[in-house]
Amino acid sequence: MSPDASSPTYAGEIRVPGGAGAVPGTITLGEETLFVAADGSSPRTLGYRDLAVLAITDQVGFIATDAAPGADRWLLERFGAAVGPLIATLRERRLRQRLADALVE
Repeated sequence: MSPDASSPTYAGEIRVPGGAGAVPGTITLGEETLFVAADGSSPRTLGYRDLAVLAITDQVGFIATDAAPGADRWLLERFGAAVGPLIATLRERRLRQRLADALVE
């Protein structure tokens, strides 16, 4: 699945902790998934339920699939004023998806 043209997209720089440095990247929000693309690479597709850590400090967002070492992690830098609403939206969609999962079980 790939993002469609009408999906909200946020642009800035994405840094992988421990990586060489921040590179241009985007976060695109789909209905059931989000897409993380750094430096023109193929986007990494994740369900909102897969996000274990969503944090923000000093205009830098942090998203991770798990708190354990080796998990997918990204620092969202230079997203400007959009980083706060982006993290809030990710939290809300994660909660909605997890609640829907619980109803299915």
